[in-house]
Amino acid sequence: MSNSLIVPLVLWGNTPPTHRISAITFTPDFQSVITGCRDGQLCVWDVKDGDISPKLLIFGHSSAVVSVTSVKNDVLIQEKRSHFVSVSQRGEICLWDISDGRCLEQNKLSGIPTCIVGQNLMINNELKQCVLCYGQFPEILILSASTLSTLLTLNSRIYPDWVACACVVPGKSVKDVCDIVGLTVSGMIKVWRLPPNSTSHTLYEEESRQVNYTNSVDVKISEGDSKVMLIICTHAWQVCDYVDCSLLCYTASKPGQSWNGGGFISDDFVAIWSKNGLVQIYKLPFSSIDLFGSQEYSLPPIIKLYHNKSNGSLNFITGGYGASVSLNEVDVTSLNLTQSVYSSFVKLWEGLDRKPAGIIDQLSHDPREPCHVTASLFISQYCYLCCGREDGSIVIVPAAKTCKANLLRDEFANRKGWPPHKTLRGHHDRVTCLLYPHQEATARYAPELLVSGSADFSVIVWDIMAGTLLHSFHTHGGEVYQLLVPPAACNQRIRQSICSVGIDHSVALLNLRDRKCILLASRHPTPIVTIQWRPEEDFLIIACSDSSVFVWQMETGHLDRFEQGQVAANILAACDEKDRLDNKAPDNSVNISQALKHRNIHAFKALAQQGLKSIMDGLDEQDKNDAETEEQLHVRHDLQIPSNDSDSHIVFFNTESLIAKLLLEHSSRTRKKQKSGDRNETSTSTGKAMINNFIKQQVSRRSKKSSSLLEVDSAIDIAQLFVSCLHAWGMDPSIDNLCTERLGLVMPKTSVCFGLLSHKGHMSLMMPRRITGTVKNDNGNHHWCISSSLTTQHLTAIISIANTMMELPNASFRSKIKRGVFELNLGQTNFSQVKQSWSLLATLHCVLLPEHMEGLDYKPPKLEFLARRWQDRCLELREAAQALMLAELRQIGAAGRRRVVEGWAHHIPDYVDPQAPPGDPEHSTSPASSSMSPEETGERSSINSEEATAHHHHTQRQSVRRRHATAIVILGVIGAEFGQELEPHYSLARYTCKALVYLLLQPPSVKLPAHIPIRRAAIDLLGRGFTVWEPYMEVSAVLLGLLELCESYSR
Repeated sequence: MSNSLIVPLVLWGNTPPTHRISAITFTPDFQSVITGCRDGQLCVWDVKDGDISPKLLIFGHSSAVVSVTSVKNDVLIQEKRSHFVSVSQRGEICLWDISDGRCLEQNKLSGIPTCIVGQNLMINNELKQCVLCYGQFPEILILSASTLSTLLTLNSRIYPDWVACACVVPGKSVKDVCDIVGLTVSGMIKVWRLPPNSTSHTLYEEESRQVNYTNSVDVKISEGDSKVMLIICTHAWQVCDYVDCSLLCYTASKPGQSWNGGGFISDDFVAIWSKNGLVQIYKLPFSSIDLFGSQEYSLPPIIKLYHNKSNGSLNFITGGYGASVSLNEVDVTSLNLTQSVYSSFVKLWEGLDRKPAGIIDQLSHDPREPCHVTASLFISQYCYLCCGREDGSIVIVPAAKTCKANLLRDEFANRKGWPPHKTLRGHHDRVTCLLYPHQEATARYAPELLVSGSADFSVIVWDIMAGTLLHSFHTHGGEVYQLLVPPAACNQRIRQSICSVGIDHSVALLNLRDRKCILLASRHPTPIVTIQWRPEEDFLIIACSDSSVFVWQMETGHLDRFEQGQVAANILAACDEKDRLDNKAPDNSVNISQALKHRNIHAFKALAQQGLKSIMDGLDEQDKNDAETEEQLHVRHDLQIPSNDSDSHIVFFNTESLIAKLLLEHSSRTRKKQKSGDRNETSTSTGKAMINNFIKQQVSRRSKKSSSLLEVDSAIDIAQLFVSCLHAWGMDPSIDNLCTERLGLVMPKTSVCFGLLSHKGHMSLMMPRRITGTVKNDNGNHHWCISSSLTTQHLTAIISIANTMMELPNASFRSKIKRGVFELNLGQTNFSQVKQSWSLLATLHCVLLPEHMEGLDYKPPKLEFLARRWQDRCLELREAAQALMLAELRQIGAAGRRRVVEGWAHHIPDYVDPQAPPGDPEHSTSPASSSMSPEETGERSSINSEEATAHHHHTQRQSVRRRHATAIVILGVIGAEFGQELEPHYSLARYTCKALVYLLLQPPSVKLPAHIPIRRAAIDLLGRGFTVWEPYMEVSAVLLGLLELCESYSR
């Protein structure tokens, strides 16, 4: 029930990111706008006080978002919040929480969808929140808005064809028979009738009629008694009778103008808009035309019409190509424009008092106009960040120090040349790509080699230790935009090479050892989209954008064959299948460096699911070698296409790894002190030994200095940056003073933009926001008001770090500063003061924060998230989650705990069902004994994640089991700590006790290992609330089960 706690943080840079809007929707409460873009991102915009401002940017899809729709999802316990659904060109459909951008569910559709619509439908006499989906397939899918599984399929018997547009016929009541109208691309109208008591999973059309309305883009049915149908085609729009499809009104578009959508304003008025953003209102049949809005767009804007019945207005939402959203409000009666609001990313950046910092802005000649970063690479071995800039230079800088200089009010930030860095100069145009081969193949490449590609057509090999240029390759006839490492199965000559891809459609293999080009594959007619390797056959396979495939021999450099059509597709499919079998676990460094650089969201998801390579594989053992090589901080460049986009960087803090590294550094220092003390005792009488020791220290220090001019960031540097960003500044001035004076924390320059990782590796990032004069203490309170999920993550992280620092002797960030390097002050005089300060910091965030946030929109931590960490494998995270959960249960009081019990009571599994075999893990009444999802357990699961994704029904079963396990922990904690509130519910206390005992006594198996967190949580809660559970359990069986576990553990 635990996984690595990773906290993202973003530095947006001086220029806003691109967001080319391709889909838009308005939430039913008219408080939020959701947009999807052609790069697969989603953005949530707040509509408040006559203003629109971007709130969240979500990395959700690997291809263009084709449609978004808002739904109301009441599945979550005791929560009724707005959610929305998005779908991409590749059929990826996701359910999102609008408050924090968390991905709640995900599914994959076959075919290419073009539109989704949220709708309430009666299915099997039950009102359900549904999503209608249609596109380049002959069916209309009705999906569940909560699980995204298919509830109903609308098929065609007569001339099945792709559905161009569809809508639900408005009815007087949702309990009536519902009609769904669809218009195919060949111009045929189909009507499906959905009765409320329908139990079938497939329905066929009730009526089909050929109307020859080709190139249709939208269809709408009026809500009045006289049912008329509006059909909009690119060349004309027409109004027909819904019953017999007789034509009532027809209007052709003007020359050079194409219609793009429309809708009914009332029974007498329709609104039609064109691809150039021109909205026209027609009175039927067409006695008058009212033009009220026009704007020039570089690409067709996305326009939607919504009726706001609360104030009797029409809302036209327009999404532009340049990350812009406009809201035009029209009065229904007078049809006059009453309000027009416009917002964009550029407008937000221009209105900020302090523009978001770039990652190395302070190293530019003019900080007001910094040199933009065009390529970036994080070297985890040294915690270095390599940034290629538009002037051709490459800057290497310690990652934590440069983040601290840009985010915090660091006293060193104003020093010239701070942070310490190296600058490599050799390119004559902007740097387009960077590669550190040693990070991707440790045994094959030297650790000092860095490779860079540039728009000056060159590839340069650098020595990052000495800061020198080793060799320059000039093989391409255009910009070099990608660098790759060949697979390990290639021959020795190829293994010592790297692969470069040019914009002139050429691919080169460059040998780093011999410093020469061994293969130049050029003359490809179209851009290169895929490079595949078949080292056994000595083949390099290049796929182009025209679906052609070139097969090159790597050893000889000859073109072996050229294929097109189905043969080319078969070659690529065979390569993909082989890669899937050979590389089931993707390489972290490849995923990190390439994930967002080329919009490879699948690589990013794989990275996030792995939790950035958890440092401890065992449950109770800590592998020192893994912990030493694990990344406590990771920086990734959000490089986007086109190349003039922003220099945004995302910083990942791995809390669990950071805690382990802090403890390891402390133990290492302790051992060194002990060794030096022992050495001093044995050599105090020998002056010669002391002199020799001094000479050795000077020689080693000089050799280290010559090998690398940059200091490596320590865990203390990273922890100081992390805690300084998370701390609730301004809540308590006395604690703030202790944090700065005793602990060495540094206040942020402005509000920090955090992120949130969620289901299947999706990520949402906070956008920068304008600070008004009424906002108090923005540095400390904003991220506590976003969502309960974000609050839970941040509180757990800062409390666990504070508890770790409290355990270390006099662990303060205030230290003797020597060339900017922070070291621990190990004096014992103020040990108690420092420990007390860390304790006060933890108490502020664990207990006092709700009191200080009174009057603000504070989002308390989520009990279910804390319950899943009740027995986390990391002791510090476990203690933080337990303290937070108990504090929150006390904070909500008896009434709040009663609501929690009522909300989770129906999720407790019935282990005392006489029909359920106690040892049957597959039975529905014992779900906790089955495997938990990898995202929740943090352990090795017997269920493959790919298999779970392929079988969506299995994912649903996992979700049910996860809720059951969460309910056991939550009710077990309430029963153990507040037993008097659970005892009146005799059956509930009994079921909870039986569930805990079942988890303890169930024999170890593949699906329920002996030391899985849910079993450890059951043992802990049985001990905490023994007096409460004793009447409902057999004490002797529990004792024997504990003894058996002890005996198996000792073995």
